[in-house]
Amino acid sequence: TWANAEFLAGTMNSEFDFRFHSDSMVYGKDYALENQQFHLYTSSDTAYLDVTWDNQADLRYSGDIKLHGAFQADSLAERGFFVEVLPSELYINNENWLVEPSSILVRKEYLNVDSLFVRSREKHLLADGIIASGMDQEFKLDFRNLNLDELAYLISANTELQGKMTGEFTYRETDGNPYVFSDIDVDTLQFNGQLLGATSLKAAWNESRRTIRMMLQSKLEDLNTIEVNGEYTPATKGVDFDIRLNEFQLHSLDPYVESLLKDLSGTGNVALTLDGTLEQPKLNGTIGLNNGAATLSYLNTRYTVNESVRVYNNNLYFENISAMDMSGNLGIVNGSISNSYLRDFYTNVRIDARNFNFMNTSSVDNDVFYGTIFATGDVPVSYTHLRAHETND
Repeated sequence: TWANAEFLAGTMNSEFDFRFHSDSMVYGKDYALENQQFHLYTSSDTAYLDVTWDNQADLRYSGDIKLHGAFQADSLAERGFFVEVLPSELYINNENWLVEPSSILVRKEYLNVDSLFVRSREKHLLADGIIASGMDQEFKLDFRNLNLDELAYLISANTELQGKMTGEFTYRETDGNPYVFSDIDVDTLQFNGQLLGATSLKAAWNESRRTIRMMLQSKLEDLNTIEVNGEYTPATKGVDFDIRLNEFQLHSLDPYVESLLKDLSGTGNVALTLDGTLEQPKLNGTIGLNNGAATLSYLNTRYTVNESVRVYNNNLYFENISAMDMSGNLGIVNGSISNSYLRDFYTNVRIDARNFNFMNTSSVDNDVFYGTIFATGDVPVSYTHLRAHETND
């Protein structure tokens, strides 16, 4: 989205000049380039592009990126475009980043990055190698001390991450045989306000099984807060993982379940398996809750649970679960929260209770039907929420 945008364009003697300026260019959730300008100048088969922005504030976000590009003298079908990255610089949150000279060659189904290097004091990102279709290739990423919160902000991720990430990633393909290797460490990982500790992610290609073996582990003092081990099969997009979360703070899941639940608290011990495919994943196992509490978004009632919930084919099953309302009254919950591969959620439970709080809404929640209800008996609760995996602004 651009604010107060204007552009000028013209040609003279087979040369083309294009200027585009805006007060701000907003993309993603909340990232913007202020006082942004593109200046593109072309002559014959060569293009010159200068991209600048500057928020002109004490907390500086600015940049000046300079590129030269030209078509190569190849056949028309395979013609490549060669881009020179000239020395450039950025300021992100007052931090100066330098872009070293490098080059990029683009053809149909072919990308060659020659030592694209961006650095800031003890931090850097290096990309080098070839990504192509139907030929031998190798592509490497090397990075040091990158701030996860800045990366999450730049890509507008719906996740708060903190920690410094260092590592390397390599993809190689020779005679059609792939090779994948990664070794990534985060000094102290925080996820949506929860401290998870030192984290490592390792991945390597298993030639005999034609899979990528992956291991993710987070450790806080003597506690393994996260343990994920398993394999991914690129040919079928198949997944086969064991997932363990220990003393996981439930409040960190608030952004993802707010359409169903809110104000989560307590901890959970998760033991799940993940199989199936990326398009049709299947989760099975248990989620043990320790003083787990949440407010049902639709009813505005809050319950506390100290039991285990069974997970089967992505669905949550409540089997004689004791839930306590805000007044200390108990209800026995049976039923399920079902879904279609983690979307289109349907809640269908029955609560056997005595003087139990089933609704606690005001006119702010629903000006047509609202109030506080305490009831005794066997009460069914069901509702559907479609496309719960998406975030609606």
